[in-house]
Amino acid sequence: MAFFDWDDKYSVGIMSIDQQHKKLFEVISNFYELIRQKEINRAMSEVIEGLIGYAETHFATEEDYMKRYRYPLYERHQAKHAKFVEEITDFQTRFQAGKLVIPIEIANFLKDWLSNHVLEEDQRYAPFFQAKGLK
Repeated sequence: MAFFDWDDKYSVGIMSIDQQHKKLFEVISNFYELIRQKEINRAMSEVIEGLIGYAETHFATEEDYMKRYRYPLYERHQAKHAKFVEEITDFQTRFQAGKLVIPIEIANFLKDWLSNHVLEEDQRYAPFFQAKGLK
């Protein structure tokens, strides 16, 4: 059972980006399932690694489109990506050092990311890129 199921409200109407967002949902669902199974260390390790991989691929895709099509809010959006990477790197550093990182901390971070970034920030660029012919 998936913790977060994909919903079309998250779609930006650009296949490559939607597929990457779906991958994020998969990472979150796997995290939830491992927590449910009480495999906390594995859950933490896998979610952090999954989020790092997601950020590398997804942010590069979005930022490439933004630069290529001269998206006017590129710098603002890129700064939010940098903040995400900073947060995930902090989780990774603390986790690897044996310092306490609790699953709810990551869960809250991800909930905020989905609500504020994917549903708001990413939706802002959707009509811009669609008008440029991206599908």
